[in-house]
Amino acid sequence: MLVDDSHRDVVLSTMQHGMRLPMSSMPGEFVDHTYAGPMERETMHFLEAVALDQPVLVTPEQARQVMEVYIAADISAERGEPVSLPLPESRRPAAVAGAVR
Repeated sequence: MLVDDSHRDVVLSTMQHGMRLPMSSMPGEFVDHTYAGPMERETMHFLEAVALDQPVLVTPEQARQVMEVYIAADISAERGEPVSLPLPESRRPAAVAGAVR
């Protein structure tokens, strides 16, 4: 049995009913004529903000911080120990290491 509560909906996969997957292989991915999955609303907001030249809900700095947190979580899982934030420059991916703050 697997309980996935990483998104808005809680999905319970069992041997009897099998695994239930969203319509798309990647959350927010375009499928046929619509966007589907847990990130559908975020994807549509971003596209509309770009198309209509409106501000997005998340700043680049906030996005960088989120990336740093999930990178730290991956490092912590690999090492089996806590990881301090902010990460040292050497542990940040190139895309965020040189980001303007």
